[in-house]
Amino acid sequence: MKLNSDPYFQTDSSQVGLSEVLTIPPFPTISKEAIYLLKASAEDKTGTILNVAYIGGHSVQVAGKNLIEDGNDRSRAIWTSALTELEGNGYVEPMSDKREVFRLIASGYDALDRLGG
Repeated sequence: MKLNSDPYFQTDSSQVGLSEVLTIPPFPTISKEAIYLLKASAEDKTGTILNVAYIGGHSVQVAGKNLIEDGNDRSRAIWTSALTELEGNGYVEPMSDKREVFRLIASGYDALDRLGG
């Protein structure tokens, strides 16, 4: 028995074109802050991002560094949006229902490789 003689491996070449096999999904456009957050979390051995709201402020941390400037609401909006972008594109996932700890997943590492990082 030859493996490639099996009917399973026989296809009608008119049904499946080479262009279908080689199609790579388009890379979504993400902000420079989202790219920074992606790279920084990949460089951290745990691959985690902390997102914590508390009385008097908010913190988005990666590798122990808070990216939000104290008292700066624009900074909070930028970095929480960057995290939302990463989650929306399927690059990170929350580790609990509280959504305070996110971790980089395989698609995030793949995206970083595609970015050349």
